Amino acid sequence: MDSKTEAAICATLRELSGEITILAVSHQPALVEIADRVYRIADGKAVSQQVTAPNSMVN
Repeated sequence: MDSKTEAAICATLRELSGEITILAVSHQPALVEIADRVYRIADGKAVSQQVTAPNSMVN
């Protein structure tokens, strides 16, 4: 995806993030950087989980 489209998607996700749950799968660092939680997958298995927002609730 080009940088203009990536910026538009990131802006929209930021606007919606407090209102709805969003699940995104991406190789784009900019999308990963705005996530509250990041799950890394390797060989079809979740290998790590990172909570990036200080007030996130993890169940």
